[in-house]
Amino acid sequence: MSIVYKIIVYKIHECCKMAALIVASGSVLFFLSCAGDDRTAETHAEDMKTIKVDVENYISGSYDISDMLDTSFFIAAPLQTTPECLVGDDLKRIFYKNGFIYVLDKMTKGVYIFDVKGSMVGKIRSVGQGPEEYINLDDMYVTDKNVFIWDWMSGKVLVYDTLGRYQNQFRRGKWYGENMFVHDGRVYFIEDMERQSPGYGHYRLTSVDMSGGDLRRYIPFDTVGGGRYPRQVRNIYSVASDGVTIMYPCADTVFKVDKNGVKASYLFDFMGKALPEDIARKKLTARPDGYDKGRIKGMDGMFGTDDYLFFRFEYNTNPKINIKDYPTTPEGIKKLKENRKPTHYVLVYDKHTGKTSVYNSLSAEKIGPLSSSMWIDGGYVVLSVTAPVFKAFYPGTAKHQFDSPYNELCDSISAGLSFDNNPVVLIYKLKN
Repeated sequence: MSIVYKIIVYKIHECCKMAALIVASGSVLFFLSCAGDDRTAETHAEDMKTIKVDVENYISGSYDISDMLDTSFFIAAPLQTTPECLVGDDLKRIFYKNGFIYVLDKMTKGVYIFDVKGSMVGKIRSVGQGPEEYINLDDMYVTDKNVFIWDWMSGKVLVYDTLGRYQNQFRRGKWYGENMFVHDGRVYFIEDMERQSPGYGHYRLTSVDMSGGDLRRYIPFDTVGGGRYPRQVRNIYSVASDGVTIMYPCADTVFKVDKNGVKASYLFDFMGKALPEDIARKKLTARPDGYDKGRIKGMDGMFGTDDYLFFRFEYNTNPKINIKDYPTTPEGIKKLKENRKPTHYVLVYDKHTGKTSVYNSLSAEKIGPLSSSMWIDGGYVVLSVTAPVFKAFYPGTAKHQFDSPYNELCDSISAGLSFDNNPVVLIYKLKN
């Protein structure tokens, strides 16, 4: 008998009580919201596609996405380094919009705006508790017209123009949600850690209109017995032309947000290698030694295009290795590599065929380097590379690995970098 996911859809206003998540007799009721009259829809198990994670048949090496990219387009921007413009190496979010690069740096609590050469043209940094200030920067989203900043601590969203000039703000109320995106005239907030929001209930996704009103709540979760301990996820959502895809590691489920509303679209099948539920619900410090041996910890990153979804995960099959047993000689290093298997993998899912493949990493061999922490939005692939890594990679190594027309450009940038400079932002363009 197939499991039936009954999705009861209705609009929830702030004055309404929290809807309950009911799990009984093999049926799960998701309470979602949509504009218009209340309505009910059924989604059968076969309507929610399964993404199989087959690590036993992984392909050693990288998956080359060069054929997805427009090789005539490439931006390498060494971010300007001045006393007024110092950013950290681990950038939370990067956008490329209207010919400008927007960088969210949590270390300095600032948003920095650069042109394609890396020169700073604008800056948002108003830390404080004043009317136009924020306490912390939890997330940022950039549209063609505005920059949105989410400050969970003060419970407000601040809106700026594309050059960083303050426009307005609205308060959202202090409920949970570390990630934010803007879609189809609404601001969405993602709660990926299964925590209760006081006064607002247990929901994985909420949204408001552009003035902070018309609260809608989606995807409730059950806290009976405690939820799974969350993994640190770098990219939890991805934007493509057909909508927004959101990954929830706590539920091993991927949801889709589009003009028709919110629905569960994909379910991960770890092929018998998922962490046991009793282990998954424990904090990392409470888990026994070797708990992850031969197990997939869960997904910890996602990005996608109109045709593909890419997921990053950890899978550990290594025996306990004592580094001291391997001398720092060419022979010792070679032996260590032979005995140590990779622990980080990338799953490639074809949306059209449903085919999945597992690789060690991603690459763009006709253009330049990639990393699994890259970000895809608005048809562009963006990532940052620290100055030391960029200098170590160029020149020389790249010329042997990449048949790229941009090697000379990267060599020139590398020659002008110091190890203490700001990162270099790389931008690729998707063909479609």
